[in-house]
Amino acid sequence: MQAESGQELGTIILHKELERELGSGRFYWGIGNALGPSLPVLVNKTKHPEILFSIMKSRPKTIDSNPNAVSLWSEYIDESGHPRPLPEYVLILSRAITKSGMKKRSYALVCHSDITISLSHGTHIDISHLRNLSGQGRKVGFSQVTAIVEHTSSVDRGISYEINLRALLKPPYLIKLAHPVRLSGNDLELIKATANNSTATEWLKLVKEIKSRCGVL
Repeated sequence: MQAESGQELGTIILHKELERELGSGRFYWGIGNALGPSLPVLVNKTKHPEILFSIMKSRPKTIDSNPNAVSLWSEYIDESGHPRPLPEYVLILSRAITKSGMKKRSYALVCHSDITISLSHGTHIDISHLRNLSGQGRKVGFSQVTAIVEHTSSVDRGISYEINLRALLKPPYLIKLAHPVRLSGNDLELIKATANNSTATEWLKLVKEIKSRCGVL
């Protein structure tokens, strides 16, 4: 994880904590890929899959920390293939433009935590001990931003990654987002400014106002 959609990582974490508070422990974390066939394998292997977040070792790309345009995702596709509105307190953003044009596809992990989420330090995991689940035992590549993995008893030693945040993955685990709408620069600045010292009630009011201005009812 790193800066994304013009927001610093610390700001994103604060917003997700407000979302968690409003959602009785549930919050949504946007990602760019669908995770493939490994997800059903994971949920068949464990009833309580855990998600570990690690701050990227490299600096965020300019297209993420300062994108030309940002989209707000207003809906998701349910298991029947129908579009449904995201909860009113949920705000999922992404950069609006990719190399191939307007971004039309994105996803979100459905996360849960009974305790306050915040960045922590001191716990590490050796990446050489991880293998891609349903990937014929392939090691995790450095270019993989989101991966479903299992821990092995390998004695190899590799690069250590710090675990900065952890939560549980809850059904439906991963959702496909839909209906992106362009966010104005003024609204993005409002979102950035409403990180520190904001209550959950104030956050909900702001999100509802922004969605209304974007035409999301």
